[in-house]
Amino acid sequence: TNRTATATHRYYLPPERVLSDSEGTAAGGRGGGHGGNAVSRFLDDFFRGLLTPDLLSQPPPPNRTNAAGVQTLTGRTFRSLVLDRPDRHSVVHFYAPTCGHCKRFSNVWNHWARL
Repeated sequence: TNRTATATHRYYLPPERVLSDSEGTAAGGRGGGHGGNAVSRFLDDFFRGLLTPDLLSQPPPPNRTNAAGVQTLTGRTFRSLVLDRPDRHSVVHFYAPTCGHCKRFSNVWNHWARL
């Protein structure tokens, strides 16, 4: 995990690249392993900047704004709607649908959106 001032990037090493024998055959008989040096190669590539981060995100919803004017952010829209707008202030509510506090706060959140 690489934390910066604006984001957290995660880099993943597929398990079949780690769980391989010395000939490079992945566990379970699948090919694609890189032997015992898979972790050291991954770390070397990471420190040289050769890896690209995976963005685990939902696709943007078709209607990003609800009736109260609250916009729904995803991992793909967060930067463009919040970070890349220095002329606007943003208040972000990280919401979990199973959280009771989040559900109770949604009425206040919708009221703030109308201000």
